Amino acid sequence: MNYKWFGAILVVAIALGTWGCEDTATTGAVPGGTVAQVQGKIFDNTTHLPLSGASVYSTNSLGTDSISTTADGGYDFLIDLGREASLTGSLQIRKNGYRSKSLTYLAIPGNIIYNDVYLDRDTTTGVVRNPGTGLARSIALIGVSNKEISVYGVGGIESSILTWEVRDSLGFPIDIDHTDTVSFVIVGAPVAGGAYISPAMALTNAAGRVATIINSGTVSGSVQFVASLRRDVDGTIVQSTPSLITVNGGLPDQTHFTVAPDQINFAGYDWEGREDRITVQVGDIYSNPVKVGTAVYFSTTGGVIMASGFTDATSHASVILYSGNPRPDDPVLGRGFAYVRASTLGQGSTVVMDSARILFSGVPIISNVNPATFHVSQGQSTTITFTVSDENGNPLAPGEVISAVIQYTPPSGGTGTSIQVTGQTVTVMPDTHTRGSGTTQFSINVVDQSNNGGLAVSIPVSVLISATGPNGTAAQVSINGTVGGP
Repeated sequence: MNYKWFGAILVVAIALGTWGCEDTATTGAVPGGTVAQVQGKIFDNTTHLPLSGASVYSTNSLGTDSISTTADGGYDFLIDLGREASLTGSLQIRKNGYRSKSLTYLAIPGNIIYNDVYLDRDTTTGVVRNPGTGLARSIALIGVSNKEISVYGVGGIESSILTWEVRDSLGFPIDIDHTDTVSFVIVGAPVAGGAYISPAMALTNAAGRVATIINSGTVSGSVQFVASLRRDVDGTIVQSTPSLITVNGGLPDQTHFTVAPDQINFAGYDWEGREDRITVQVGDIYSNPVKVGTAVYFSTTGGVIMASGFTDATSHASVILYSGNPRPDDPVLGRGFAYVRASTLGQGSTVVMDSARILFSGVPIISNVNPATFHVSQGQSTTITFTVSDENGNPLAPGEVISAVIQYTPPSGGTGTSIQVTGQTVTVMPDTHTRGSGTTQFSINVVDQSNNGGLAVSIPVSVLISATGPNGTAAQVSINGTVGGP
């Protein structure tokens, strides 16, 4: 025997089963005082389903009170007995289409009197059953064993039992004389990954109920269900409203685990409490997001980082890295460099991890200016090179602006004087921790573009090089020289 299918069939049978019940009464206790509590639930004696909107009347020597039952059939009265040692009362329950029922109770201060009442349907009250009444008119989803299931093969719950009830025009479950076949349809991304329902159609039982099982595939997402039937007597289509179940992702997989900082270079070496957001992306073996709330643990070799984050519906978890002690000092890369590591557990409790290299850049320094002074002959140009970095020789943070500006006073009567600076005159730093041209090494040209072949007479000029932005106080260097003449 296939015990797996026998177990599934047994679960469906339990979900569809009904049991005979009788009116019950129990007594409990509440904290002292003068108050007694009379409560319970009202059910249909045939289907054993709760009856909402039934009128319940409590009558005793103190007076009469009434309420309507809630969606689960519940009612609840609080009776203040004052100085009375006990109080006898009665309950009367009424609902259209049912026979009224009465019972008595004995209220004692501090006690709870609990009564479940089962009402019989009234077939003598003159309710007219029109042609077609008793046939299927609506389908309601009344039970889902698991609203969230896992993709196949990751060790989670992979199936869920869904139970529907087919009702007639008066809201009663159809009986055995009006039994009909219900078909089930599912749509959604998981279907492409092999999600399926079994059986795809089923015959309603004596209580008007029918059930099927959804089995997950290899793709996560939401699955939408619709149950429908075509009435045999007249061909009318009866359909349920769509219902959803979520197929969660599997366990983290090393191939789909990635750590990504907002900035791989942030101005944090010389400051405390500056922030860099670190995000991890966690996928399962099927390239789908893992289950929402999967825990990821973080550590760092520089500053302080939040210990853990939890994945959202998009498979991402984020924490904040804060600058501060210990100042990063990597044994291979040097001062300013640190590693952020993230890890979690995958299938079989294997460790899944990744890391990212982060540069904590410091205050800007301008150095290695060459030449220290300069002369540009009439109509000619000269090149100036320089270094802009932090105190550890590393690139500055993204958004730092490095600029070079020429400053001079034109000679008297020097109409047409034009001295320009060209080359890397304005650089907005990218997000990088690589040293080299355009990140730490720069060059500019000072050019005499004056009319008539350039300045015939030499004049003093200066080039102001500056660095401003997130790395703190602006650094400036002024290079003096002359332009014009031989």
